[in-house]
Amino acid sequence: MAEQHATHPPVTGTTASPTAESIGQRVQSMPTKPAQWPPVRAHHRAHQEWPPQTETPAATRAPLLTAKDLEGQVTVNNQPVEVIDCPQGEAGDGKRGFCLQDAVDLEQNNDEYACFLSRVRSNAVLARVDLSKTYRQQDPEIISLVCRKTAVDLPYFGKNRFPGYWATREALKQYIKNQRKYQTRLSKAVVSGRKFKNSRRFSGPQPAYVSDGEGNKRFEDPSGDEDLVGLGGNSNAVAGPSGHQYDDEQDQGEFW
Repeated sequence: MAEQHATHPPVTGTTASPTAESIGQRVQSMPTKPAQWPPVRAHHRAHQEWPPQTETPAATRAPLLTAKDLEGQVTVNNQPVEVIDCPQGEAGDGKRGFCLQDAVDLEQNNDEYACFLSRVRSNAVLARVDLSKTYRQQDPEIISLVCRKTAVDLPYFGKNRFPGYWATREALKQYIKNQRKYQTRLSKAVVSGRKFKNSRRFSGPQPAYVSDGEGNKRFEDPSGDEDLVGLGGNSNAVAGPSGHQYDDEQDQGEFW
């Protein structure tokens, strides 16, 4: 029995399993830990700032803008824009106001200024501004809509250059005022035209007409100076200096 056990090789502890051997090789292949390992916070901060920022030479650095340099300026598409403040007074008032074209810095560009006024008028019509009301009586939402639409159509008149869209508001204020004046004159002209139509055209004695027996009617001036001849059988027709016939009813139909 002892001889049978002796034929097998003895099991010793020097023989390592494959798993342990592979683990040992991996441990040996790992880099050694440096003597001074950075703290955990610094390690994470280094990863957050990756890639490392290189120092820019002082000669190539851009000058820093101060608060004084940025005063009165904003940026549109990373471009500085000069802010134009609203002058004192009201646009269009020659005594105590200001000239809007000069205030918006377009005194040398009449075409662009005319385009601006035209666009304000068209946007006011699209927004349905009530011309029966004054500017102060208008709906603030409608005025804001006109200002924002004008700024989209003409970026020069944006809120960045003209705070509160004051240029568009002044143009809209002038437009409403002019339209209200025009409607007042128009209504007065209509009333005056009706009164003129109902009044007698000739203040002196009216000429009487007589028939010449051939179907024509002849007007005789009561003063006896000159006959006013009108042909065609129309009792209201009066011949002018050039022989043209004027119809009293047709001439007074419309005031303009």
